Amino acid sequence: MKIVGADGATWTVKRRILPRRRKLLRRHSDPDSGFHLDVSSFGDLFAGGSVLLSLVLAIVVPVALVLAILFSELLLMLLLLPIALMLRVLFKRPWVVEVRRNGKLDHVELVRGWTAAGDRVPVIADRIRAVGGRGGMSKSRYDPT
Repeated sequence: MKIVGADGATWTVKRRILPRRRKLLRRHSDPDSGFHLDVSSFGDLFAGGSVLLSLVLAIVVPVALVLAILFSELLLMLLLLPIALMLRVLFKRPWVVEVRRNGKLDHVELVRGWTAAGDRVPVIADRIRAVGGRGGMSKSRYDPT
């Protein structure tokens, strides 16, 4: 549910089905670290072809490996999602209600029960709409990242 608070910020309040995962790797891009290859310096077509083939393999193999890992992780998640949801309901694990301000995570509440979590979303949204900011919500100890 997207709302505009009394402070003028855009807030998003929603309930999450799965908790957030931590990012293991961070990507850093440096545009100045480009790779430049002068093909005219190869006196031999075979040497140039073998270098080109090794460059293509050096790019294609890691990309294919990463895609295979991502696809297998997606399939595993799709296979385990129904089981995880069933276990979450059976053992009455709390559902995560997120509050985001301008796209950044601001507050998290753990609410027991799917219906109770769904009922909590408009209550938080009304409080933000009326008061603005956190509206009396304390900083959560639960860190989903």
